[in-house]
Amino acid sequence: MQFGYVALFAAALPMASLMALANNLIELRTDAWKMLTQHRRPVAQASDDIGAWHQARDVAGSRASPFSALLPPTAS
Repeated sequence: MQFGYVALFAAALPMASLMALANNLIELRTDAWKMLTQHRRPVAQASDDIGAWHQARDVAGSRASPFSALLPPTAS
């Protein structure tokens, strides 16, 4: 979801990528703290790929380029 928002609205809000990075770093630290102190260790499960999210990422990426190209001319 976050990749889609950053890719689609990068032309309108260039700081979105930095805001997403900051969000990911904060979320990484808080999730690590929760896993270390609040939860038991999860059981590892093997996977071949990321499943349906691969297609969702491809769709978001393919729609982001034309949208970003068309956004600046229509915004002014």
